[in-house]
Amino acid sequence: MNLKARFQLDLIFSGPLISQAAGTLKFGVDTAMQRYREKPVLNGSLIKGNIRSTLEEFSELLEDPSLNENISRWFGAKSNDPKLDSPKTHDYATERARVDFDGFWTLRTNDPITSEKQRIRIAIDEQHGKINDGSLQVIEDCFPAGGGTITFRGNLLVRFRQQQEKREFLDWLGKALDYIPAMGSFKGIGFGRLEGWKLTRIDREIKSSKKPERLPNGVTRFGLKIKIDRPFCLGRPKTPDSNRIVSANSIAGNVLKALIAREYDNDSKKLNKDLCFDDLIVGKALPSKESDCRRHGPLPLSLAIVKNSERKDEVKDMASVLDETQIDLAQAPVFQPDWKKKDFRMADCALDRSEVDPDHYLIVRTEINRKLGISEESRLFSLECIDPYEYVWCADVELCRIPENKQAAVFEKLQAIFKQGLTGMGKTKAAIEFEVVPAFTNLSGLSVSGGDLFIVTLLTPARLLSSELTLLGVNSHDGLKELYCSYWKQQHPGIKLETYFAAQELAGSYYFQQKHNHSAQYRPEWLTVAGSVFVLRISDPDALIMLEDWQTTGLPAHSEPGRGPADWRSTPYLPEHGFGEIIVNDRRQLDLLFESERANA
Repeated sequence: MNLKARFQLDLIFSGPLISQAAGTLKFGVDTAMQRYREKPVLNGSLIKGNIRSTLEEFSELLEDPSLNENISRWFGAKSNDPKLDSPKTHDYATERARVDFDGFWTLRTNDPITSEKQRIRIAIDEQHGKINDGSLQVIEDCFPAGGGTITFRGNLLVRFRQQQEKREFLDWLGKALDYIPAMGSFKGIGFGRLEGWKLTRIDREIKSSKKPERLPNGVTRFGLKIKIDRPFCLGRPKTPDSNRIVSANSIAGNVLKALIAREYDNDSKKLNKDLCFDDLIVGKALPSKESDCRRHGPLPLSLAIVKNSERKDEVKDMASVLDETQIDLAQAPVFQPDWKKKDFRMADCALDRSEVDPDHYLIVRTEINRKLGISEESRLFSLECIDPYEYVWCADVELCRIPENKQAAVFEKLQAIFKQGLTGMGKTKAAIEFEVVPAFTNLSGLSVSGGDLFIVTLLTPARLLSSELTLLGVNSHDGLKELYCSYWKQQHPGIKLETYFAAQELAGSYYFQQKHNHSAQYRPEWLTVAGSVFVLRISDPDALIMLEDWQTTGLPAHSEPGRGPADWRSTPYLPEHGFGEIIVNDRRQLDLLFESERANA
């Protein structure tokens, strides 16, 4: 593993100082100070960018190639622009930064701040020596000139293989901070003057907890309660011409596994030796209010709003309706695609779920032309992040695939990693803290005492369809049912699909094409979305045992004929990465079954 050290960096400025906020501003104000939770902040990316730019300037002046290599290693290096390279030869390789910056540098609490004062600036017509029309600018003046110094504080986490490299980094960091004259906006007219800095080594306090030292006998599953230190962005798919990246609000298991692998410098041999990494199942982390702390799955797609005998709306689960011609309703059921906000609230209440809707936080970034000191053309982009304030993320980790004689050792090593925390998640390089708790999902055994029908609900997306599938011509209930019947029959001939409520989405990218699918034709994956419901008839005891196992391990990813089982070489959408997680005969769903023909589950 890497040698880690954490440092606290104080940056001392004299006013005026401003780092521009993005989004809607107060009426009459053109430029305002960036804030997070109503408090002024400086972006860690602003500080990192100034330090990196200064060191790159040093490298050019000194003609020092070793410093240039260090800069890429310390601060990260992006891959070549795919627009300029052929996708066939582009490897998309990046250099992950070995120095992590806090997301925000926060104002020290005893420093003065004014919130109502403003500065006004105008532009002069150089030809006529008078004011340009429409060139009045109103700037928020939080830190006026002559108001004393102000200090913004944040942390750096460095990870190097050798102490010598750490000392070298700290030496160059000090030189860069001594050289930087100012930070933030309007530096050219005297804003943001950097008066000094202070770097202090700190040891991260590891909070004591009631984590068990070992799992109870026979238990292979435990939970993780995850706290995130800043708004994070795990980008959803976007079009190549879009400069807006929108974050998913959940954290896939492969994201968490990638952060663990980073702690081992992606040494696959050591990962498999210490953690049996390929057999470690890490579930998707789902958001929950910190005061509630429950792992809420998605709303089943089989839920519908129907009129009861009193002509009032109520929520019913239609999974028990195997023959829709046998139901007598005055009005057709209304399913999720046609729901309004009040319908989702009603469904949450019916399933005893609290509303999960973290705030979003907009971050705008642009690349700076170092030589000119201005924004690069066409390099502006925005991150629509998830704000973790007052929220935690809940995930389950399963060790059942790991040999029994190694489970205790793996659990011990995982606890050590989780106590230290992980960093570098997503576009904002968020840091996360963990608390090991009992498993959030309580799995119960299955039996056929009440019948042979079982309602299977996807808690996370699953790869149940072929990537080579073209849905044109099969985009109908019967066509899709045939495809899903084929999947279940492929798993076991004793499983018959009676009916289903499912939706599909495409997932993929040029990177996915390069890494997993080397055919000439681009083929994204078809994923069946979370919340999809399948009603299965089980006619074989062995098939029932398999269904019980899938509750623990997740549904197998669809495997192409003649290619063997899907693994990490062919797709990232595997059960060990949190995909295909299911719950069978969820009691809350059974209580909502449409009463005309209650399932035997």
